[in-house]
Amino acid sequence: MLRYSLATLISTVRHYKHIFATNGYLSIMPTFLHLYSNIQSNPIKKAIEYCCRQFYILHRVPFLLQMLGSISQLLDFDEQADITDTNKIQPVALFRLLIALEYNHQGCRICPSAPTRIGGNFEKLLTLEFFLMGNYYFIRK
Repeated sequence: MLRYSLATLISTVRHYKHIFATNGYLSIMPTFLHLYSNIQSNPIKKAIEYCCRQFYILHRVPFLLQMLGSISQLLDFDEQADITDTNKIQPVALFRLLIALEYNHQGCRICPSAPTRIGGNFEKLLTLEFFLMGNYYFIRK
């Protein structure tokens, strides 16, 4: 069920790319980061990392700005507390997610491999900035 939900979310982000380029991530990223910060299950964390990586591939700077802007009030900076607040997002989790954007998770069982299934076809996601600048042929392999 998680795989279908994340694939639907990636497909929605791709089809409504102009909405997500302006303010679409503001509503979904706090939930993703709450789950990522508080869950102990490694496959679910890898699935969230994969999904965020796909978002980053599509929108890059708007994704990062919206993600950081949406969780700025939710970060837990109280280092002297003995008990972690589960309603807050731990800065370590944010750091791990940002580091995970660099790596490709080929071994994740929940999430599909590099090409994403969209509308019955497998398509490789490319960043929208290159299409807008006309540099599509420079990033093709």
